Amino acid sequence: MIFPKQYGQWKEGCFLNYPQEGVITQALLQGPELPVRVTVPNANSVAVVVGDDWTQLDQKEGTESSWEGRVPLAHHWGKENKMALCANYGSVKASYSTLLEYSMES
Repeated sequence: MIFPKQYGQWKEGCFLNYPQEGVITQALLQGPELPVRVTVPNANSVAVVVGDDWTQLDQKEGTESSWEGRVPLAHHWGKENKMALCANYGSVKASYSTLLEYSMES
């Protein structure tokens, strides 16, 4: 199994529950969506970015660092080849750091 490409801030206590494969295939989808579950300490918000589409993940109730959501991917097959997990840590809401980068198999 190939892990996603990691960027610097990922190594600061983050943990990947799903998907752990660095190459996203249609077999990982649940219907037209990809479930995502991660732990990102100290983040104000966490999002998955594919092309120009941003999907904000929800902070799991009762936790400070667990985030999850469902990313609509079906309409991106054959058009996009990268998916990124990004987090906002500061007071500027528009500033996100890339934590992980996945390849999308078409």
